[in-house]
Amino acid sequence: MPNGYDKNWIRVQAALNGFRQRFGHWPSKVLMPEAVLRGFELHIFTPDSMTNIRQKLELVVADVLIVAEDEQDNQYNYGAEGFLKEKLGIDAGEWLGVRPDRPQDNWD
Repeated sequence: MPNGYDKNWIRVQAALNGFRQRFGHWPSKVLMPEAVLRGFELHIFTPDSMTNIRQKLELVVADVLIVAEDEQDNQYNYGAEGFLKEKLGIDAGEWLGVRPDRPQDNWD
């Protein structure tokens, strides 16, 4: 289980990657707790990176750990299913074209 300042980003990537492996395409949205989304906006990603993410994914505040979903209600639930066993050719961070780009010391 991830445990760094970017732990929730790692979890979201796990949900996105799991979805793609299971259904053969990327999801269109990610459901997540409000605190996770707020952490992305304030501590993990710059506004430009958040714009890049939102160009490909709808980010939905929900009372779930982290769930990737598409318009047909196909889902990959990170909270229930965890990490993939295999690697994908391209992972979620590469697909989205982002990586954490705020300094780790901005949590003050």
